[in-house]
Amino acid sequence: MRMPSPDQHLVVALPRAAAARVLRVSLRTLERLIQAGAIKTVLVSRRRLVTVKELNRFLAEGGYVEELPEHGGR
Repeated sequence: MRMPSPDQHLVVALPRAAAARVLRVSLRTLERLIQAGAIKTVLVSRRRLVTVKELNRFLAEGGYVEELPEHGGR
């Protein structure tokens, strides 16, 4: 396996909006998945991020959640 050069960027975590785009779901759906505990986030300097490893785990497990929390009547 080739290591990336110092000039290349290795993406290991994404902001929530980018993670939602990767999963092709709305940001609100991603927030509900996080609230349900189906997707875990990490806090990096006051920013809540989703790791690529966590997205891969979620997808490998089928990307399915039995029941999402209600969306608050909007």
